[in-house]
Amino acid sequence: AFIQVDQLPNLVFYAVQTNGDTPVSIKPQAATRQNDSNTPDFLDLAGETALPALNTPLLLNFQFPATFIRIVVVHNGGTAANVKLVYGAYGP
Repeated sequence: AFIQVDQLPNLVFYAVQTNGDTPVSIKPQAATRQNDSNTPDFLDLAGETALPALNTPLLLNFQFPATFIRIVVVHNGGTAANVKLVYGAYGP
């Protein structure tokens, strides 16, 4: 899922893995436009970032005038894992 942020320039992504053996990674993404099928055309803001140890939060902040943002969660097998995600944007 993604959220619309209407060109707000400050993007914040927060993630914490609350259980599971295998580390989970995230990729924060943003889009400035939609493609011909009216779907946001997402770009990676950073490479795949592994979450730190259990219950240790990861906070990422970017300056990018996005219209849409989302987080892609990557789980490379192993046991099931729970991840808490919060993301949003704010103005100048």
